[in-house]
Amino acid sequence: MTPSLRAAALMSAAGDLLGLRDFGDPAFREPFEKLVEAVDSAGTLDATWAAAFDADMTRLLCTRLAIAAAFTEHPEIADEELDDPIVITGLARTGTTKLHRALAVVPDFQRLLLWQALFPTPWGPPGPGPDPRIAVTEQQLAVLREQHPDMMAVHPVEATEPEEEVLLLQLSFRTVGTPWVCHGYSFIDWVVQQDQTPAYADLKRALQYLQWQDGGRRGRPWVLKAPIHLQALETLLKTFPRATVVHCHRDPQQVVPSSAHMQEIFHRAYGADHVTLDQIGRNVLLSAQSWEANIEQRERVDATQVLDVDYAETCSDVGAVVERILRSRGTEPAPALLDAVDAWERSHPPGRTGAPDYTLERYGLTPRQVDEAFATYRAFVSGPDSPLRRG
Repeated sequence: MTPSLRAAALMSAAGDLLGLRDFGDPAFREPFEKLVEAVDSAGTLDATWAAAFDADMTRLLCTRLAIAAAFTEHPEIADEELDDPIVITGLARTGTTKLHRALAVVPDFQRLLLWQALFPTPWGPPGPGPDPRIAVTEQQLAVLREQHPDMMAVHPVEATEPEEEVLLLQLSFRTVGTPWVCHGYSFIDWVVQQDQTPAYADLKRALQYLQWQDGGRRGRPWVLKAPIHLQALETLLKTFPRATVVHCHRDPQQVVPSSAHMQEIFHRAYGADHVTLDQIGRNVLLSAQSWEANIEQRERVDATQVLDVDYAETCSDVGAVVERILRSRGTEPAPALLDAVDAWERSHPPGRTGAPDYTLERYGLTPRQVDEAFATYRAFVSGPDSPLRRG
């Protein structure tokens, strides 16, 4: 079966499940076909993993169908205002997760919980008990903890805790944020050249839908986080024009081996044993291009909307970082709020999931290679006009 026919078959099957045919903006179709083609042509999925891939594609397609149907039935969803989120970004392993979850303690913010990100659309009318989507997410996490404890250690998650909106960006099939790219590396080469505007439009619609489900804005901006935003600064701010974008920084000599270690774990968890450690190392080095794109785009955006935070500051006193972010938005944080953030930090000490052991050499890299790849970034953060000095 050709990739286009296989993609069409998956779309037809999802439509049959819900009795719907409108997937919304058709811009998702080409990248969806490209992803299916890349994964299938790699030939690395056995029967079990092929079934898992089809199931995940069906989940995303069904979500697209349900959101499109909701917008048709309730056009007022498109009026939901969410143009001023706090968006945390930076390379993976730069403290973005800690800062995100600390900010999520603030009760005046909307948070994207893991179960909502995986299953944004209800499975039926509200019932008297807990939402069944939570139970299914918890069951899936239990399997992961048993089969891949190292994966849960490197990025601990809970069904009812905040998670990255990259899970919603996957609805566009226009992102390297899908873990299936580990079975279809050729997709990366294509998709990084594509306009991300449709992906951010899909993200906005999904957040509007979730906000509408939760009773509307009610004065609550969103707090979001994903490393993938780093290279899409302009698109992000066009989609959310009053956003506060928080960029997290850390020495690339520490970021690269840590990121490679995490990628190694995720590749193995998704059955991509064919990908060598050297390939993972080369892939992580490409993340330097995200910062180069970001630095270039900063020249064209409002600098007052961008805050820069050093990893050491996030690690040592995340409450001070939260306070600085809130004040940049004209909010004076109450002492009780800062106490809550401090309590969260004390309950989540560094290294509570173990101290990983990783080196550049494991991934076929040298310190010199890292310095050369990140030369533009290093000059940006170490020069006299360093944003970290201004912060």
